[in-house]
Amino acid sequence: MEELIQINDFKFWIEKDIIYCEIQSGFDNTKSDKYIANIFTKAISALAKGKCLSFLIDMSELSYKHSIRVFKILSNNPQAKSIILSRAFLVDTYILKGILSIISFIYNPILPDTIYINSNKAIKYCNKSSIVFNAVN
Repeated sequence: MEELIQINDFKFWIEKDIIYCEIQSGFDNTKSDKYIANIFTKAISALAKGKCLSFLIDMSELSYKHSIRVFKILSNNPQAKSIILSRAFLVDTYILKGILSIISFIYNPILPDTIYINSNKAIKYCNKSSIVFNAVN
């Protein structure tokens, strides 16, 4: 873990050119969508330092309701989309993975977000996105 940013229930860090976010189970659901989106935008910008990096969000400790809310905020946030190479979400059940996949297709039909239950597969996806992006550039 090179650098750590902790904002409320959100912990961000960068490791091997992937920005990680862990949302803790005590997530305060009373904050506005704009406030939560700003947390993500500020933390990602601070960690990326102008580079395009992949982003892995671990929502496995959240309830279905909170996971869906955070997912919608991030999927519909143009500022976050502009500074992130790819996004992978980590959840703990296949049911939630299915629900989020449908929401992702609705919000981003051309390039839906990826949702994983296995952290190794999510990391492989992020690494592959970086390799493809760097090969093109």
